[in-house]
Amino acid sequence: QKHRLEILDGYSRGINHTIFNGRKRLEKEKADHRVSHNWGGYISNYITGYLMSKPITIGTKAVDDDESEVLVPILEVNDSNDIDSLNFELGFDTSRYGRAFELHYRKEDGSDIVSIIDPKDIFVIRSSDVSKDIIGAVHVPIYNDLVYMTIYTAKHVIKYEPTNQDSPTFVEQSRKVNLYNDVPVVEWWNNRFRQGDFETEIPLIDAYDSAQSDTANYMSDLNDALLVIKGDFESAGIDGNDLINMKSHNLLALESGTDVNGKQTTMDAGYIYKQYDVAGTEAYKTRLVNDIYKLSHVPNLDDDRFYSGQSGVALQYKMIGLEQIKSIKESFYSKAL
Repeated sequence: QKHRLEILDGYSRGINHTIFNGRKRLEKEKADHRVSHNWGGYISNYITGYLMSKPITIGTKAVDDDESEVLVPILEVNDSNDIDSLNFELGFDTSRYGRAFELHYRKEDGSDIVSIIDPKDIFVIRSSDVSKDIIGAVHVPIYNDLVYMTIYTAKHVIKYEPTNQDSPTFVEQSRKVNLYNDVPVVEWWNNRFRQGDFETEIPLIDAYDSAQSDTANYMSDLNDALLVIKGDFESAGIDGNDLINMKSHNLLALESGTDVNGKQTTMDAGYIYKQYDVAGTEAYKTRLVNDIYKLSHVPNLDDDRFYSGQSGVALQYKMIGLEQIKSIKESFYSKAL
């Protein structure tokens, strides 16, 4: 999964894989602009903000005990870990990668810590029965080409000595009893397929990047359009040096002459450049933008039709796709919490 997650991470930060790794233009003298658009980051930020901008409320169903007393230890842990910010970051990771991970551990001073773990650095092991419960987790961050591996089970936390990632040799460094009696790693899911919110729209994002890059290349190439001069140079008394001098002064002084039969000759100059179908190209890019918004269920706030003459009910229907995504996320986030 790591290669896939690295690509998704790039798209969430505007470092779009396809536009930067596609083939180069065949002519070296032609412009080769690579215009990348951060659609992935926009979609993930919008959806995460829509769902997680209001902090999650913690409550209890306790009847006999005073609610404030029951919640004291929970709120203390939440405050010390800035849990609202942590939950937002976990929600953003699930939106980008389709999954997110948090690690729970206890420091020597007795304080309980909850930390977000990069999905590219960890994976969980699940049981083979229908419950598919997490029975282990492997944290494998890489620093300076060395792998620092830690394995978490319900009984132990096992650390290994740093080893070279190209030729690893795993030697156990320490083994501690797991005080939680449970695997201290929680996996957040974005949906049942563990897909990111913009993952299925990546082909559309690639097409939009390509179209905008082609437009930028066209505008650059137009500045270097080929000058064509047609006529009888010999009769006009113009040689190559004359043309070079005139071109360097941004001026062309062309005169006609007479041919061998005494007829008047003509001189003509113009530029050759690729014809640009402005209306067709812009319509194509607009269609791509609308498809990205539609299939990601993010409302297009730049669309005048979103606001003009719309009732509250009509606006609710325009938001129904985003509301469905919100409901799906809430069900999976509740499990993680």
